[in-house]
Amino acid sequence: MMLRLENRAPQSPIHVIWGAFAIIVIAAAGFIKPYMGLLPGCMFHRLFGIPCPTCGGTRSLAALSGFNIESSFYYNPLVMLGIMTLILFSLAVLMGIILKRRVRLSFSDIEKKLIRYSILFAIIANWAFLIFYRKL
Repeated sequence: MMLRLENRAPQSPIHVIWGAFAIIVIAAAGFIKPYMGLLPGCMFHRLFGIPCPTCGGTRSLAALSGFNIESSFYYNPLVMLGIMTLILFSLAVLMGIILKRRVRLSFSDIEKKLIRYSILFAIIANWAFLIFYRKL
């Protein structure tokens, strides 16, 4: 992995928009928290008897809206870590826009494969957690 600091602002503010969208989603989940029982259940869970990889995602975001990190992680670790990573990345891009600097990462082909496999492993590990350690 090669890391470079460039003296120019990031080219596009789209990452900041994604971070703002993530915060809006967390806030919306907080607003629907009292009505969670009215939402339809997971069709995958109903059909197969096991949770899908995203089961508990809405409850995770609702817990995150109340700053309850432990419950949010318990409901769906990957959703909680993903949304928090997106927000932190967006804040880093926003700081780059303000300071007119950006960090540029370049990966070799092997590192790119490793990242892809790591993401796949994280999804499978998250699903295993939901199946074996959670009682939905």
